[in-house]
Amino acid sequence: SLPPPVARYLRVAGVVGQPAARGFRVRFTGHIRKSAAAPWMPFTAEQRSTVDPPARLFFMSARMSGLPVDGYHRYLDGAASMRVKVLSAIGVVDASGPAFTATETVTLFNDLCVMAPAALIDPAIRWEPVDENTVRATFTAAGHTVRAVLVFNVAGELANFWSDDRPALAPDGAHFEAQRWSTPLSDYRAFGPTRLASRGEARYAPPSGEYVYGEFLLTDVEYDR
Repeated sequence: SLPPPVARYLRVAGVVGQPAARGFRVRFTGHIRKSAAAPWMPFTAEQRSTVDPPARLFFMSARMSGLPVDGYHRYLDGAASMRVKVLSAIGVVDASGPAFTATETVTLFNDLCVMAPAALIDPAIRWEPVDENTVRATFTAAGHTVRAVLVFNVAGELANFWSDDRPALAPDGAHFEAQRWSTPLSDYRAFGPTRLASRGEARYAPPSGEYVYGEFLLTDVEYDR
């Protein structure tokens, strides 16, 4: 029942015939920044997720002007929050509430598409084919419904994911600004029997022009089956 591009992606990812993943643990390295004009911060990150019920715990350790910065994203029991602290003590971002949970629902769906493609067989995901390499998806979790577009390359790999349902956090760290969010993907390689993108970007597209705010290198993946 999957659209052909999605079915092909599952075959390319090597998940057909494998036990479904109940959860996954991943590690990243990369660079991140607060805005198009802000300096880059190197980071390492670890994430623990479950598929059903959906949960996402993401911890990032970065450095800003030589000072340690900790970031923690939590999606659990249908509610999401984000805390960012400098020196593990000075809070600079504290986001939560229904609007933020809706935003993080897009992140949750993106994670499944990129790192747990077997989860895309879920009948709760509604698919709408656009052309031979593009589909629209509607995903619901904890009462929040979000939409995204998935674009695949000629090799059948997921090349991009974008959504208008994940607004950017405003400079005050408390409000949101409507912007398109996308995650171009590249450098597919094997992580055990599964073939995934090892490099990704996170981009926002404000009126001033699209920019990259995050560069991610996937270094390790472990699945709970």
